[in-house]
Amino acid sequence: MENATCPPPFDIFYFNFSDFEYPGPPNVMRPFTWREVLKVIAYVVVFLLAVGGNTLVMLIVYFNQQLRTTTNFYLVNLAVADVMIAVCCMWVHLVKHLTSPIFLLGAFMCKVDAFIQSK
Repeated sequence: MENATCPPPFDIFYFNFSDFEYPGPPNVMRPFTWREVLKVIAYVVVFLLAVGGNTLVMLIVYFNQQLRTTTNFYLVNLAVADVMIAVCCMWVHLVKHLTSPIFLLGAFMCKVDAFIQSK
């Protein structure tokens, strides 16, 4: 006989974040300061360089038979990890810095960001 209060094992849709209280965004729309504009520009430049440069490394090793060595495969793995960090984590930190007292992304994104950065 099954217990009705327990979720099924490995149910990916059962997340209980009720223990974590995050205040809702009261009024986050405000004009950016010049420092915040510079920060956004810097993040965009670093993001484009990280994704573009590491994608070039992956493509060069993929299309050039002579570069398929153990060392270059290691460098490709590092490039893949760098692209994943740029895509998954950089924008989260930008949002954190721009909306400093309030975390707008919610409990789930807080947990996901911490998990991705720890791995």
